[in-house]
Amino acid sequence: MATLYAWPSTSDRTASPACSQVEAYLRLAEADFQIQACSSVARSPSGQLPALEYEADVPGQERSEFGAARASIVLASKIWDLDTKLAVTQRSELLAWASLVEQRLDAATEYSMWLEPTGFAEHAKSTYQQQPFPLNRILPLIVRREVARRYVDVKPETLYTDACAALKALADKLRSSGGPYLLGTKPCSLDAFFFGHALFYKSSPAAAPALREAMSKHPSLSEYVSYIQAHHFQSAAPSAQPEQQGSASSRGATGASGTEEASANAGWSDAAKGQRKPQPTPETTAADREFRRKSWWWLGGAAATLMGYILLSGQYIDVGQLAQILSSEQDEEEEEGEDAEEGEDEAYLGGVVVGAQQQQDAPHSHRQPPMVAQCTRWTAARRSPGQMPGWHVLGFMSGDQLLWTEALQVPILEVLHMIPSLESFNWFMS
Repeated sequence: MATLYAWPSTSDRTASPACSQVEAYLRLAEADFQIQACSSVARSPSGQLPALEYEADVPGQERSEFGAARASIVLASKIWDLDTKLAVTQRSELLAWASLVEQRLDAATEYSMWLEPTGFAEHAKSTYQQQPFPLNRILPLIVRREVARRYVDVKPETLYTDACAALKALADKLRSSGGPYLLGTKPCSLDAFFFGHALFYKSSPAAAPALREAMSKHPSLSEYVSYIQAHHFQSAAPSAQPEQQGSASSRGATGASGTEEASANAGWSDAAKGQRKPQPTPETTAADREFRRKSWWWLGGAAATLMGYILLSGQYIDVGQLAQILSSEQDEEEEEGEDAEEGEDEAYLGGVVVGAQQQQDAPHSHRQPPMVAQCTRWTAARRSPGQMPGWHVLGFMSGDQLLWTEALQVPILEVLHMIPSLESFNWFMS
C-alpha cells in the first residue's frame, strides 16, 4: 500500500492544490493508498509536501509543492500508469496540455496562495493551524519569503491573464473531447494535474477573485470538477491517523466561513481582482531632492574642471597671446579717448620719400646722401595744417602696421635737418 503524505485536508480538499493533484491521480488509477496528514514539511520523508511513499521508495525533495506533486505522480505512474491506453496522437496532446497547466496554472495558483494577502492568510490558516504559537505564524512567513524570490520579476497581472487564457483553452478542449475527461472517455494524468487547480479555483477561499471568476465563466469546467468528485471521491480515503479527522472537519467549516468573507473581494490586489489600474506616480522624497541637488553640484564642478583644463593647459588656448590681444585693445581704447578729449586730429602718413640734394657750392660736409624711408605712421602733433611742413603726400597706410626699414635707422634729427633743404624742390612743394 502506498502512503501519501499531505497537508491536513479540509472537507472540500482545497487546502493544498498540489496534494489534491496526487490524490486525484491515485483515485483515478484506483490505487491502494492511505493518507498521512502532516502539520509541517518536517514530518514528510522527502522534506516537502506532498510526498508519496511506496515500499520505501520516496521521491527526492523539490523546491515547490507542485514540483513535489509531479515527482510523486511520476513515482505512482511506475505502479499505476493512467497513460498506457492513450493513442500516439493523444500522448503528444498530453505533453502539450500538461506543459500549459504547469507553466500557466501552477504559477497563478502559487502566487494567489502565498503572495496575495488574503490568499496567504486563508492558506496559512488551513495548513499550519495545528502548529503551536508562534510556529503557526513564523513557518508560513518563511515559505512565503522563498516563494517571493521566485516571482520577484513577475507581474501578477501577467500571471492571472495567462491563467485565465489557459482556463478558456482547457474549457474548449473539454467540450471537444467527446467524453467527461480532457482526452476522451478515459482519465489520464492530465486530468489529475488540472483537477487540483480547478477544484482550488472553484471552492477555495485562497483563490484569487480573477481565477474564481474565470472558472465560473465556463460551466463545462465546473461540471468537470463535479463529475470527478462524484465518481472518484465518493468515499473517504483511509487515513493513517483517524483521530485527526475531527480537526480537519472543523477547519473545513472555517474555510467555508472564509469563502463568505472572500466573496467581498476584500484584501486582494487589483491584479487578483482582474483589474488593471495605472501605477501612481511616486512622490518626490527628501532623499530624492538631496540626490538631485548633489547631482547638479557634481555636474557644475565637472564643467568648471573641464573649462579650467581648456584655459590653463595651453593646449587649446594661448593665455599669453590672449592677454596681449586684450592689452593692445585696451591701449587703443585709451589712445582714442585721449584724442577725443584733446580734440586733436591724428593722421597717418605712409609712403616713400626719396630725396637727393646736390649743391656744388656748398661744402662737401653739407652734402646729404640720398635716403629712402618708408613711413608707416607720422603724427603731426600740436600743429595746425598751416604750420605743417610742406611735402607731398604720396599715399596712406594703416596706422596699425608699424613697419621700419633699414633706411629709417638714421637719427631722427638728421631727417628733420633734411626738411628745409627739400623745400627747394618743386616736386616736394605743397
